[in-house]
Amino acid sequence: TRRAPAAKKMRALVTIDAIGTQTKIAETIVNRGGDYLLALKANRPVLFDDVQAFFADPHQLDSLDSCQTTDADHGRIEVRRHAVCHRVDWLFSDRRYADEPSFPHLAAIAMVETVVERNAKIERERRYYLSSAQIDAKTFARAVRDRAAGGKGVPKTSLEQALVVQQITDAIYASSESGEAVTVG
Repeated sequence: TRRAPAAKKMRALVTIDAIGTQTKIAETIVNRGGDYLLALKANRPVLFDDVQAFFADPHQLDSLDSCQTTDADHGRIEVRRHAVCHRVDWLFSDRRYADEPSFPHLAAIAMVETVVERNAKIERERRYYLSSAQIDAKTFARAVRDRAAGGKGVPKTSLEQALVVQQITDAIYASSESGEAVTVG
């Protein structure tokens, strides 16, 4: 008799604010069996500018995996457009600067654009992410939405960052059975 192959377990997806967008933290997550989804802000100025410019090109957006979500409550309408790009090889070309930190196993860059209408005013915001996971736009949308709903304070000291790394380790082991996304705050 032939046995069906075992189902592939999903790796834990660890989401962290921009302060955690560090190569050592990303490496720890991957080495411990997880995947990362790291917020990218101006604390990585060259990478941030490149990713921001990529998503600003309307020709790029048409070819990406994307999805849209809408919420309406408390007198506001919020539309979120999520886009994921798995073509990240251009981030490692010769034009990059020497000694630039690279993120281990980088598999995707992603963007969420939020448009909020409240009291006849419209606000727009774009946020960018790096990921080692081959996530699709719907999975990305759930992960950043879960992060926004349950996010906690951002670690500010080396001790707090060390505790976050320990939390990451604990969370990866705890979630290995369920494959659920993990938020470390």
